[in-house]
Amino acid sequence: MNGGTQGDVREVVRRNGSELRLAAGDTICSIGERSDRAFLVVNGEIEASLRDGLIVATHGPGALVGEITALVGGRRTATLRAAQPATVIEIDRAGLRAAISEAGPTAEAELVAAARDRTDRSRVASLLADQLGPDHYDAATAIAGTVSWISLSPSERLFSQGDDAGSAYLVVSGRLEVLDPAGPGAAPLATIGRGEIVGELGLLDGAPRSATVRAVRRSLVAQLGREDFIRLLASHPELPALLVRRSAARMTSNVERSAGARSIAIADFVAEGHMLPNISDQLEAIANTMMLTPGEIDAVLGHPSISECRTGDLGEAHLIELLHEAEQSNDHLLFDVSDTSAPIWARRAVERADLLVALVDANPTSTQVADVANLRAESSRTVPLWLGVVHPEHVTKPTGSEALRKRLDADRLIHLKGTSDAEVGRLARLAAGRGVGVALSGGGGRGLGHLGVLEALEELGVPIDAVVGTSMGSVIAGVHAQGLVGRERRDAVAEQVKKLLDYTLPIVSMISGRRISDSIDNQFGDWAISDTWIPYACVSTSLTHSERRTHRRGPLGSAIRASVAIPGVLPPVPADGELLVDGGVLDNLPIGLLTEDEGIGTIIASDVAPTRGPIARDDYGTSVSGWQALRRQVSKGRSPYPGIVGTLLRSTLVSSTRDRDRQVESGVIDCYLQLDLRGVGLLEFEVVDEVADRARELAHPELATWCAQRTKG
Repeated sequence: MNGGTQGDVREVVRRNGSELRLAAGDTICSIGERSDRAFLVVNGEIEASLRDGLIVATHGPGALVGEITALVGGRRTATLRAAQPATVIEIDRAGLRAAISEAGPTAEAELVAAARDRTDRSRVASLLADQLGPDHYDAATAIAGTVSWISLSPSERLFSQGDDAGSAYLVVSGRLEVLDPAGPGAAPLATIGRGEIVGELGLLDGAPRSATVRAVRRSLVAQLGREDFIRLLASHPELPALLVRRSAARMTSNVERSAGARSIAIADFVAEGHMLPNISDQLEAIANTMMLTPGEIDAVLGHPSISECRTGDLGEAHLIELLHEAEQSNDHLLFDVSDTSAPIWARRAVERADLLVALVDANPTSTQVADVANLRAESSRTVPLWLGVVHPEHVTKPTGSEALRKRLDADRLIHLKGTSDAEVGRLARLAAGRGVGVALSGGGGRGLGHLGVLEALEELGVPIDAVVGTSMGSVIAGVHAQGLVGRERRDAVAEQVKKLLDYTLPIVSMISGRRISDSIDNQFGDWAISDTWIPYACVSTSLTHSERRTHRRGPLGSAIRASVAIPGVLPPVPADGELLVDGGVLDNLPIGLLTEDEGIGTIIASDVAPTRGPIARDDYGTSVSGWQALRRQVSKGRSPYPGIVGTLLRSTLVSSTRDRDRQVESGVIDCYLQLDLRGVGLLEFEVVDEVADRARELAHPELATWCAQRTKG
């Protein structure tokens, strides 16, 4: 900072602060610390670094650093260290405010503008360093010094399909979405969160934009133009290759994880509320989290009602800087918008949110309904609204969930059985994109092993925030989603699988399916998928259209019956003019259901499908007599001929096996359990305890090792 009012601020700081003498290498403050101190460099040099080797700025005599964190609170966004022997003046928040006041009316605005630019460039350097890798920290810093800024309002376009290209953009804060050229009603092709780059190929080929990109919520974007890029090439000739490799990796990636919400506007409208502090605590335990309320903002900034200041008011710049700094220095930002008497604050917070969450009672009052409607009215339609529906602990089954979701115009509904840490924690993790999702594969009778995996997870204290499945995995996942645990979950499954196989004349299928359908109806018949305590989904396959069908809503029993319909073994299920069969035909390990879910940040997959299919025990030629095969089986106890059920079931897995291998290789699965349950027949369903115990013994050591590594990480 040079000259003018800022010079006056420095003179006041010099007079009123405390002198610190530093040796080379001494640290003034470290990234992530909370502090209310600013520092004026008198002599020597102070380096600002974001990690080892990533120095984003060097401050010489006259530089005032750390001033924004000192003013608005939060965590340090950089480590400040003496590059050589140096002297600095240290001043606390009260002293800095007094210095600004003494310097004159424009001092604060000038100071904030300069500091914000410096902070944003440091953030760009950090985000680019993550993208380019440690070998190219100097390139990241060079780019950060060149970018210009674009501020986008909710729904404002960054560029449109067909526009001339020539710039790359990095999201510093906020979120963008790539629109489907098919039309305004189509779902976005992708979301782009903080730290992601978009449009980089425009720097290289200058081709017209292939899609439209717009802001989901208020966003700050760093722009690197082609002219600046060309100038950078003189000192960093490796940049084109880096951008090409990055784009190629993104375009050839078969599986992408959804970006979770970083900023959440949350309103507690429950009659017996007070859950927000617990939600904040649950997130703080796993990531840096700040909860902002109107009262706390007023206290931090030292101005009563500044949280309600209007656009253009003198205090707005200070308030906006606090919000920006809070977002930059925390993994998650929670805006408390429960107070309906603070509408300006609510509007400002909602505009900056990736997600809206409204906590309501299971039977919301008319006031709660109106409050949710007002919250929704303040938001961009591009920002999803979730309901956290709080039930009394004695309730065994939610009802009417889909009607409630539609009534309140919500995108998703999460049930809470009371307000225990476990229930609140699940909502908090899902809302922040840090939920733990479990995918259970198909595999016939071997799918009973999933019971042991779920028990091992519970024994190790791993939360299960969502569960999905295919075929037998859809059954086990459904029982878990109903809220059953441990022995009661085993007993429910054991009751379901008693005497399932009712063979019939094999014209449509080998098994009539009546017993299986009755069993599914008994367990799930009066449940809707949206009524489950744990978020649930499963998949089936459309024979009509040769496509995967995802079941996230509708009757739970019907979805499971379709998911288990092994072609040739069970009759296909008619639904809306289609014939649906076993989900394992196209997707036997439905990881995609979890990667598509923005609430999921960790994926655990339990795979019990055999890694190899049946082998040829003998060369029996190219034709088979069923009577001869039967005589061989009866006389010798074994047959060289493959069984029809095994052949049919394995045939359904041929296509999905490649997809499973691709998903495992992609690294999208955080913990992959491939359980060897050889010896368990594919239609052997009445050995629940034996298979579950065996699977738990296999899974527990692997899960324990993963948990230990996760804790260290």
